[in-house]
Amino acid sequence: GGTELLEQRFYDDLIRHRLAPILNLEPNSPEVIRYLSRMREQGLSAFAIGLHSGSFDSNWPDDPEALARLQPLYRGYAAQLREAGLLDRHYIYTFDEPPPGLPKVADIARMIHAADPQLKNLVTLEESPNVEKLKAWFEDVDIVCLRNVTFDPAQAEKLKQMGKEIWIYVSGPSPPYPTLVLDYPAM
Repeated sequence: GGTELLEQRFYDDLIRHRLAPILNLEPNSPEVIRYLSRMREQGLSAFAIGLHSGSFDSNWPDDPEALARLQPLYRGYAAQLREAGLLDRHYIYTFDEPPPGLPKVADIARMIHAADPQLKNLVTLEESPNVEKLKAWFEDVDIVCLRNVTFDPAQAEKLKQMGKEIWIYVSGPSPPYPTLVLDYPAM
């Protein structure tokens, strides 16, 4: 339909400008795998998978048994991506801006790594964490996406030393912070 075509045009333009749309696709069909492969060929650098996501208000089940029942689904995602040669570019947008140390985040990340250790958990953090206090909490988090306005280089370095990827996201669109929001000055 027209909406999907317009959305794809936005995605294509983002990729041309080396920005990666999140996507949150389920890599469980040949059509989705072909789509992701085509997007990678166009330059998509990274993509989120799964319908449980920080994009959807961190919509994971609260019940531990319900969470555990998702493990085969994520194991299947990993198998499909591995077979297609796309496992290296995925991530799971595991949780959006939790308070650092929230037990549910560690439980979700642990379940995902139990499904497949090569699945990558990404967690966005609105505030800079105390890495020393939270080492165990970060154990199954692979990518720590830190908010630009609270970025602490010393804490980021500690996370890197733990083997974590560090990403930064833009939030806080008003000056003096940089932004991608069109209604505000960029710098």
